[in-house]
Amino acid sequence: MQDKVLDMEKKNSLLPDENNVARLQEELKAMNLRESEAMKSLRELQQQVKELNDNWQAHLSRTGGRWKDSPRKNTMNDLQDELMSLRLRETQAQADVRELRQRLVELETQDQIHSNHLNRMEQECAGLHEKVQYLTAQNKGLQTQLSETKRKHAESECKVSEIC
Repeated sequence: MQDKVLDMEKKNSLLPDENNVARLQEELKAMNLRESEAMKSLRELQQQVKELNDNWQAHLSRTGGRWKDSPRKNTMNDLQDELMSLRLRETQAQADVRELRQRLVELETQDQIHSNHLNRMEQECAGLHEKVQYLTAQNKGLQTQLSETKRKHAESECKVSEIC
């Protein structure tokens, strides 16, 4: 009977735990959400870089003949060049910030996954510890029964040898 119970417990432990499956599904949903947010941010940044690049190219095509313009127009062109350079640096800084944010999100996701995995392993370890305690107690009980049976057997043999 105890063997059947142990077999059933063993088979049951091999089945996926519904709570674990639910937690893993939640982790997957959260990870997919973070990934979609990161992809959206990346697309926005790519669009912004494209627009700035197009503006820069248009500016360069408009200011191709600077040496022919008046000094005031050259100053204006210099200011426009500086403005475009500043916008490009700003966009690069924004790209760097978004890249760092994406990396942070990835690291937080990994941290969450590892934390969840650690919690599951700790729970499994606690379950195995309980099982070891149960089996140790069961083994101790069986050892006691065996000792008692051996003692009774020895007594029986003693009585049989006295009778003969």
